[in-house]
Amino acid sequence: RALEEITHGQAMWQKFQEQAEADEKSKELHGPNGIAQRKDGLDMSFQQLMSDASRMRSQLNEIGLQLGRGGRDKALEHLKQNAVPRDLQDEFREQQKVLLEQKRLLEQLRHERQVAAGDQYWLHRKNRLDHEDNIVGKEGVDPAVPPEELLEAHQRMRANP
Repeated sequence: RALEEITHGQAMWQKFQEQAEADEKSKELHGPNGIAQRKDGLDMSFQQLMSDASRMRSQLNEIGLQLGRGGRDKALEHLKQNAVPRDLQDEFREQQKVLLEQKRLLEQLRHERQVAAGDQYWLHRKNRLDHEDNIVGKEGVDPAVPPEELLEAHQRMRANP
């Protein structure tokens, strides 16, 4: 019985220490720096979720195109059964191929745009952190452009391709 109480007491002490550490970390996250750290963490999580969503959307689109193949084949078979001229059947088949390729290309471009936006986010983030480290004189940090200037440069590039 005494051994159980000692074990229970040690477990409670461990839990108390963990809570104290969590409280100490919580204190660090208050104030301007803490809020900035939390926001940065949320922004990073959001970017990761956006990247994953884009990848999943591309995969889902490809699955949808594969599943739609049966419907396209049925439509072509319907044309054959209804004595539609061969040249119209060929034209329909070619149009379906073009539409399918356009859908794939559109989804690929959407995904690439999302990847580029994510890459730009990480670039801006690294530059911002390097810039802040340069301001406080931290050694061994890459030189950085002030974040506002970098944002303005990217906006000008988009406006004048």
